Amino acid sequence: MMNWRSGPGGDWNYNQTQFLETVKPLPIDSWIRRSQLLTRIRLNWAKKRTGEVAPKEKWIMPQEYDSRGAEIFRDNLRLIKTASKLMGAELFVIKQATLIAPGLSPEQQMRCHFDYHGFDFKTHLSAFRLIYQAVQDEIEPNRIIDVTPLSGFPAFFMDHIHLTPKGCDAMSRIVFESIASWVRNAQKG
Repeated sequence: MMNWRSGPGGDWNYNQTQFLETVKPLPIDSWIRRSQLLTRIRLNWAKKRTGEVAPKEKWIMPQEYDSRGAEIFRDNLRLIKTASKLMGAELFVIKQATLIAPGLSPEQQMRCHFDYHGFDFKTHLSAFRLIYQAVQDEIEPNRIIDVTPLSGFPAFFMDHIHLTPKGCDAMSRIVFESIASWVRNAQKG
């Protein structure tokens, strides 16, 4: 996660990586790196940068995000769809479930740690809406496995996106039934 393959302008490619520092290096780092105690002290005193390891201090989150992300996601779907055709593979796309759902209580919103992501609850809802729309636009309806009915139920999520055992069980049932139904229909035709 330290080496995101995104450029300073938000572009993404395999050829160039941009190193994102979570802690600004100091000359003493090479001397203390063999000591877990000194390293922990050093990291606790350091001011951390933003990203998935963002600080928990209060700051105003932007109400927007880079809208190019949704189009990049759409392009990736198209590439995956084309690659699956070339390989002769059956493509199914799962619309991801998340704790982030309309009407989520403020207590549950705190579990999502929006300060780590750099934009707030309302903006997350908007981003998921764009992603779900791209799936609807690009993928055949009988190839979409929709697990979003699990969204917004705290018992299914450890945090904003990672499922609990109960959530995994519920999701696996939906995925199994969707694929089994497709197989039954394919065998008929």
